[in-house]
Amino acid sequence: MRTRSRIGWPLLLVSSLLLAAATADAAGHALDDWLRQDSAWKDFGVGTMTHMRKTTTMDVPGAEGRKVVFEEKRTLTAKSDTTATIRVERRVSPAAKRWEQRDITETLAGAAVGKAEIVRDANKRAVVENIRIGDKDYACTKYAGTRPAGADKTEQGTLWVHEDLGVLKYSGGVGPGPRMTWTVIRLAVTRKVGDQTIECRQLLVQGREVTGTMLVSPTVPGFVVEETLTVDKGPVKSKTQRVLIGFIKK
Repeated sequence: MRTRSRIGWPLLLVSSLLLAAATADAAGHALDDWLRQDSAWKDFGVGTMTHMRKTTTMDVPGAEGRKVVFEEKRTLTAKSDTTATIRVERRVSPAAKRWEQRDITETLAGAAVGKAEIVRDANKRAVVENIRIGDKDYACTKYAGTRPAGADKTEQGTLWVHEDLGVLKYSGGVGPGPRMTWTVIRLAVTRKVGDQTIECRQLLVQGREVTGTMLVSPTVPGFVVEETLTVDKGPVKSKTQRVLIGFIKK
């Protein structure tokens, strides 16, 4: 999932493989949100904090069951009309007393915006395909989109966009790298984090070596609320669980 875009998808989230909605409308999940490169902190106030815990279990020949726990806090410490300053604190274990700390600055808005065009058939008609969620089909218009991905790279993707619910499926990637597909499989999932109730969408994530699910919400900087991913690289297998365990919203 990304720190700069409000859509934050991952696109989802194991190394460079992953990229990364509201329950009733496309707020934060519209095609325009995917195309924009605004900071994830654009709509939040100073003092907003996210606390993520990531647990990775590695199965490597000769070292089966190795577990690594990693925690990260991100706090919005300052904000102007154009920039946001975020304090990033990290530690490699919940038992570790010392947090490594650094500050980063992001541009709030105004970065390059991507482009999208409707995919058309041989008769120049817009391609419309159904995305099935639960027991209901949602007619989606198919788009071909591109957006800047930093360091002179471009992300290219195919997106299935519902008129009211926004992007319900994505398939693509950056440059010649691996392709990733995610599909909304539940429109409304609620999670309680601290005193915050978060409305999420659940995504099915699929790639050449990665499978899993994610809960995402535009009401959280960084977008990810929960993530469970399995990576299978031949003899090396790993399972990663990333969970939002603390959230202060200002």
